[in-house]
Amino acid sequence: MARSLHRQGGEEQARCVYGAAFGDWPAWHAQVGPAEEDVAHATVAAAGLTVHRIEVTLREHERVGRPGGRPRKLADTTVDREDALARAREEAQLRRRFARVLVTPGEVGLEHFAGLAADASVILLRAVEAALQEFDPVLGFGSAVAEGANVVVRVRPGVADRQVRVELAEGVLTGPDLRIRVDASERADEAVARGAA
Repeated sequence: MARSLHRQGGEEQARCVYGAAFGDWPAWHAQVGPAEEDVAHATVAAAGLTVHRIEVTLREHERVGRPGGRPRKLADTTVDREDALARAREEAQLRRRFARVLVTPGEVGLEHFAGLAADASVILLRAVEAALQEFDPVLGFGSAVAEGANVVVRVRPGVADRQVRVELAEGVLTGPDLRIRVDASERADEAVARGAA
């Protein structure tokens, strides 16, 4: 092997010989499969100054066998992928439902959220707390993106020294008077662009 490497004219040729000897050949040279294979994913890879189109095929077995000669069966991830997609769809549907419940027609007081369900009120109150922590005295309000809903919550102080009592589904909330505006994430971006926020 050492003699073969030594006889090569340059480093690139020596790498090719090394790759062929130790099974790294596919790492150095793309192998295009036959036309009848089912191509699950294709990608364009850039190498040097030219672009090569390489078709990547997901197979049931690996192309290069193990030293024992039997190909190792690849794990079937179809079920896991379908479960992950189902969970993502459910989460997106839940986020849209919370957005519909929480979006306000403009700036409102806490009283607007009377009777709000427990799960939606948790999302709202966490976002209000985060917005108060991000309060900007120059702008006169604080804003935060609600975790668990596709909304942006903007909060500014209401009447000073005024306490508000709001009956939520889970109990009574007592706190300072706040003016709250909840917009869907897309509408909040449009409002900022128009200068309405």
